[in-house]
Amino acid sequence: MSAPTQAGQARPTQPVGARFGAGHLRLKPHVDSYRHVYQGEVWYVFHDRAAHRYYRVSGAGAEVLGGLDGRRELDQVLTAIAARDQADMPEPEQVLQFIQQLHALDLLQTHEVPDVARLDARRDAMDRRRLLQALRSPLSLRIKLLDPTRILTWLLPWLGWIFSPAGLLLWLAVVSVGAVIGLMHWEVLTRDVTDRLLTVENLALAGAIYPVVKVLHEFGHGLALRRLGGETREIGIMFAAFIPVPYIDASAAAVLERRRDRMLVGAAGIMVEMFLGSLALLVWSQSEPGLVRAICYNLILISGFSTLLFNGNPLQRYDGYYILTDMLGIPGLGMRSTQYLAGLFRRHVVGDAAAPIPQVTPAERWWFLGYGPASFIYRLSLMLLISFYVAQRYPGIGLVLAAWSMLGYFAMPIWGLASFLRRSQGSSVRRGLLGLGGLAAALLLLLFVVPAPRAVMAQGVVAMPDEAVVRAGVSGTLERLLVAPGAAVRQGEPVALLSSPMVVTRVAQDEARLAELRARRINAQATDPGRAEAMVQQIAQATQELAEARRDEAALTLRSPADGVLLVGRPDDLPGRFLIHGEGIGTVWDPARAVIRAMTSAADIAALRATLGEGAHPQATRPVALRLPWDALQSLPARVVSVVPEATEALPNPVLSVEGGGPFAVTRGRDNQARVDQPLFEVVLRGVAPLPVECLDARVPVRFALAPEPVGLQLWHGLRLLFLRRLHA
Repeated sequence: MSAPTQAGQARPTQPVGARFGAGHLRLKPHVDSYRHVYQGEVWYVFHDRAAHRYYRVSGAGAEVLGGLDGRRELDQVLTAIAARDQADMPEPEQVLQFIQQLHALDLLQTHEVPDVARLDARRDAMDRRRLLQALRSPLSLRIKLLDPTRILTWLLPWLGWIFSPAGLLLWLAVVSVGAVIGLMHWEVLTRDVTDRLLTVENLALAGAIYPVVKVLHEFGHGLALRRLGGETREIGIMFAAFIPVPYIDASAAAVLERRRDRMLVGAAGIMVEMFLGSLALLVWSQSEPGLVRAICYNLILISGFSTLLFNGNPLQRYDGYYILTDMLGIPGLGMRSTQYLAGLFRRHVVGDAAAPIPQVTPAERWWFLGYGPASFIYRLSLMLLISFYVAQRYPGIGLVLAAWSMLGYFAMPIWGLASFLRRSQGSSVRRGLLGLGGLAAALLLLLFVVPAPRAVMAQGVVAMPDEAVVRAGVSGTLERLLVAPGAAVRQGEPVALLSSPMVVTRVAQDEARLAELRARRINAQATDPGRAEAMVQQIAQATQELAEARRDEAALTLRSPADGVLLVGRPDDLPGRFLIHGEGIGTVWDPARAVIRAMTSAADIAALRATLGEGAHPQATRPVALRLPWDALQSLPARVVSVVPEATEALPNPVLSVEGGGPFAVTRGRDNQARVDQPLFEVVLRGVAPLPVECLDARVPVRFALAPEPVGLQLWHGLRLLFLRRLHA
């Protein structure tokens, strides 16, 4: 019962107690009540100590319950309330529904003889709900072990001070130091984290550390709750992502009146893990490589990873969720969001005009509309992600987990909706059913029939052809540049001068040797004509060697290979630099010859070839566009020049690597050659309009428009390629 009665409304004349069947009611002796304030309104939390369950009741409902002393009839209680404040008196129909709900929860005591069969049926129904909940969420199975009250009572005098102001100051100091150390060593901590974590030795070590951390985490909840006057009666094992971890039932925090106390109990486990992680960071930073450092590293990862994905995330029903609900003053956020969305769906989509919609405040409405879908998407995504990673090692188990997720999150709700519609006979519900069918048909049509734009994105780099690079024709030391960088040059124009004593000496030696051979041949013609004839071949060889030496001497002058603008990187560092044969010093920029070398994956190249056509020189029938780095909003047209038929593991420019800001991860083998982690294909393009000189060696995104295809087929192809690549199916 959540809404007080408005003044002036008509009331049924039949007594509420008579219609309920029992006039004398009272709360059972094992039900305690606690006063809370949520968003400025008074509410009461009722604790059923027998079933160890908690219920929230509005102030109006608590006023009704306060008058149920077992001696007066229900109508007498309502009459007494109405006499005090007519405007706040609930409607009798609301009171009747409210009392029936309390009776169904076994919170009310009557003079009737208990119906054992009904109690058994209620217990069986609760067991079925627990089983269905476990089946829907296979990553959250729980097994109760024992009552930790005696353990917590013994630990409280020794460790309870942790949650005092002095303990919180100590915690803040240690965590602050840990945060500073973590930021200072962030690169070292995150380098190759997956490879370091998933080794067999480290997995064994992490498996031994993880339960210890979680035991301390859960006892943090228990000690905080015990210090604040609450109690916990259950400790057990919960399977989170199939990893057994301990848990303590801290639901008794719901009876704590102060919000900050409830938030402290919810945050206690996270605080323990942050404290342990900060201490581990401190020890890790001072330790040498070895067992101690490995233990600390695993402590850091466990305390951070589990807090991020599970305990500290409010989209999961763990610590972060309860902290958020207490902070917002919206208890039962997840369940109430589900009920609110279900009511809206049944009334406005299915057409069930009698479907109840819980009354909410404006602030609660927005939280209910946002939290339910966000939590559902996160939990489903996490489940599928875990299934996917398990399937990489154990395909059968991963597929079973994925199918289980689909069953729990989609098949069972759809079956429940179908059962509801089958039981419903109203014309409005039938219209809703037709509307749902039409909506489903429209969705299928949109997904699998209506074509949607499709494109392939690639990363490219603007480059000039190799023949546009000014290269050293011979090894030597660069003396000076003959042309200022940025100046226009003509093909064959000298641009730089090299010096090489070896080349000059070789020319002189070859000239002297050729002159000597010619003189000796002239002398031999007078004395020995046969010998002179034999020396002709030696003179020809010496002439050829001299020509090669003079070509090397001429190559000491570097010339422009084409018309354009000379671009030189760091020209002040060139004089005095030794260049090996073939090494470049600059590029002659000609916008008409500039190309874009775009790199794409094997999956994308197949779609590109299907659109562009086979062959090294395809004819593009779909538009191609690129975006300049400094103007991401402007799209420039381009055309495909060629598609390199063979895959490569080398990038055309380091700017495409992760280190250079690009998308491709690069590793170095034993030969120290940089290679990408997957084969890539190169597509050469040229801009329709000339590109500015600033584009040279710049990374540009390229968009290849493909033939339209329905969204559903695009998703299917993407998922199929993902599974083929990751699972090697």
